[in-house]
Amino acid sequence: MPVRIIVALVLTTAALLLLAPAAVAAPAVTARIRGVEYAATSTQGRFGGAAHGQVRGAWQATVVHDPLRSGKAVPITDGSFTLRSTQREVRGTFVSGTVTPRPTPSTCGNERFDVRGILALPGGRGSFTAVLTHLRVPSRSGCRTYGAVVVGALTLPS
Repeated sequence: MPVRIIVALVLTTAALLLLAPAAVAAPAVTARIRGVEYAATSTQGRFGGAAHGQVRGAWQATVVHDPLRSGKAVPITDGSFTLRSTQREVRGTFVSGTVTPRPTPSTCGNERFDVRGILALPGGRGSFTAVLTHLRVPSRSGCRTYGAVVVGALTLPS
């Protein structure tokens, strides 16, 4: 085999080996999340709870969004996220997303919102996807919200 072909093969193999790790995206890990909304204003929700699945631990999130409008999705404009597990602590920020109200029953039923956010995290992007449910009961003055729960999924770079 001529020397030029051997050199070309060696250089090509070396280049492929050097580029391979950069070309392969880091696999993601997913956790199921459950929790409560423990504080809220017209433009911010604060949540906390437990994560189960590939990553287990306690999580907390603050989601900042435009004022909620009936039947209209509003953008997530800011916020923070933290997950503490026995393996690691992950902190990040919300960089985009939406809060979308689901149709509300005509009676004094629970209000539901789809919360979908993109997270900037160490090692890449992640996602926060959940259904927020405002628990409501009839009262003398209309409907009263007495609590709020959140259920969903969290995806993180590994």
